[in-house]
Amino acid sequence: MLLSGEVERRQASKPEDASHPEFTATLRLHLAQAQTALHSHKRIDRAKGILMQQRGLTEDEAHRLLRKLAMDRGEKLAATAERVIDAHALLGGSGGTP
Repeated sequence: MLLSGEVERRQASKPEDASHPEFTATLRLHLAQAQTALHSHKRIDRAKGILMQQRGLTEDEAHRLLRKLAMDRGEKLAATAERVIDAHALLGGSGGTP
C-alpha cells in the first residue's frame, strides 16, 4: 500500500506532462512510426494499382499477389511494393508516385 506522499511523488515523475522530455520523445517516436506506416500504406496501394492495371486484377487479387510475392521472397510487403513500383517505372510506366 502506498502512502499519500509516495503516490504524489510517483505521479509527479510520470511523463504525462507535455513538457516532460520522456513524453516528448515518446510522442515523436509515435509520430515517426505513424508517418512510416502511412508511407508504406500509400506505396502498397500504388503497387496494387499497378498490378490491377497491368494484369486486370481486382484489388483483393492484387493484394494477395503482392503478399505472396513478399512471402516468397521473405521480405516485408512494403519492400515488395517498392519493387513493383520500381519495375513499373523502369519498364516505362508512369512515375513512381501516387
